[in-house]
Amino acid sequence: ESEHMKRLVEQLLFLARGDSGRTPIRKETFSLNQMLREVYEETGLTLESYHLRGIVTFLSDCWEGEYMFLYTSDQFSGQIRDCDEGDLQWVEKEKVMDLSLWEGDRIFLKKLMENEGYFSLKLRYEGERLAEAREY
Repeated sequence: ESEHMKRLVEQLLFLARGDSGRTPIRKETFSLNQMLREVYEETGLTLESYHLRGIVTFLSDCWEGEYMFLYTSDQFSGQIRDCDEGDLQWVEKEKVMDLSLWEGDRIFLKKLMENEGYFSLKLRYEGERLAEAREY
């Protein structure tokens, strides 16, 4: 119980620092309808069920900080189609870690693949090097 409270307080302090400007983070309005539309436009798939699995906070000495909300889906319909934003391909879960990935991406992808519960992760980069990874 005390560990849970400690993590909650750390998360609130981190968010408060972002709100105060001490930790620069770009804030944008987000709607689930936008997410569903974006998934459809980029993939041709309609999500019928999806789950918020975690939030990743990216901080860097080279670019503006940002939040990434991670969702997974176990029910969808449609056919994958070409995407004008890159070469979209299905990759078997067992082969994801064989891809060329940022070090921090490996951390949250592992959590997703191992079906860990909801998580909040802070990744701080210095240049392209992961300087800190902390779970809250």
